[in-house]
Amino acid sequence: MRCAVARNPYNGYKYLCGASPAGLFLMQWYDPLRKFMLLKNIDCVLPSPLLAFELIITPELEYPLLCVGVTRKPIRLNLVNINSGATWFHSDELDLCPGGSNTVIPRPERLHTLRAVHQLNKDAVLVCHENVVDIIPVLPGGERRRNKLPSRIQFDFHIDSILCLADSVLAFHRHGVQGRSLRNADVTQEITDHSRAYRLLGHDK
Repeated sequence: MRCAVARNPYNGYKYLCGASPAGLFLMQWYDPLRKFMLLKNIDCVLPSPLLAFELIITPELEYPLLCVGVTRKPIRLNLVNINSGATWFHSDELDLCPGGSNTVIPRPERLHTLRAVHQLNKDAVLVCHENVVDIIPVLPGGERRRNKLPSRIQFDFHIDSILCLADSVLAFHRHGVQGRSLRNADVTQEITDHSRAYRLLGHDK
């Protein structure tokens, strides 16, 4: 069982997507009742193991896209389009034109060292793996609108987990944490203590 929550800033709605043995379900927050209400159930087969489960918001689509993994070469998202009945496609193969087909079965090698996927803005997604943070476009054309973000930030240690802040990313390793700027990849903060073991337990998005 996996779940993800995201707010769409373009329509103000908050969505919850969950995975069960039967497929996916999508819910929307209903403020008068103070709870999530079911929007739709989607029959689909998800990859195993499920290396990512993150909702991706785009202004062109009513419902979020669901990232369930990343391909290695080239680095791109494996997405499920909840808007069209949970069809598979790569992030550079989505046709947003009316009547366009977006059913593509992913075959390239999966990135099995994936640690995290995090959407930075409507055009850019952060992909963390090994000792690297790659910043890639969400959809075609986004490369031109990444707001001058670096395409890659490299650390000198294996990343256990990350935490994205407004203008930087914190990368945790066993004995500390290092922060780097999302503008120029410069080090913003660093803690290293080999007498202690660090672990990111969780945070509110």
